[in-house]
Amino acid sequence: RGRPDITHVGILNVCDFPAYSRGEVGLILHTIDNKVILIKDSWRPPRNYINFSSLFAQLLKLGRVPPEGEPLLLVSNSALKDTLSDLRVKKVILLSSRGKKVNLEQYLTSLRSNIPVAFLVGAYARGAPRDEILAISDEVISVYDKVLTTNVVLSMLMCYLEKVFL
Repeated sequence: RGRPDITHVGILNVCDFPAYSRGEVGLILHTIDNKVILIKDSWRPPRNYINFSSLFAQLLKLGRVPPEGEPLLLVSNSALKDTLSDLRVKKVILLSSRGKKVNLEQYLTSLRSNIPVAFLVGAYARGAPRDEILAISDEVISVYDKVLTTNVVLSMLMCYLEKVFL
């Protein structure tokens, strides 16, 4: 599991959408070793993978980036479940090829009364979500009949979020 290259492309994808730059969509990372990384809304991630890797090596070593001043990236001491609770998330939805097939636009429209919502999207090459992720998910949905890459799922999600909510 542990594919930081997939994570990098996914982060770039989310951060390139207008909803992120307007602060209407947030981003939190959960690592394979259960670290939660909080990301400041205004963060602009490095576009180059080598720079991204170096930045995250510094983050995991020091627990924050930059080392001084207001952090843009911060390793939290809380579990993912507690972080989502602190953010007052009303519903946690896991996107997985093994979930219940939905029409994404209709599904998102039905969620309007449950804001804020957290969407969990895996950044690994293959395999099922881990049990601890399934345990904190209120619902597991699929947006297509076959397996899609993380980047495609994030693109679909962000497009429909922009269309339905914003």
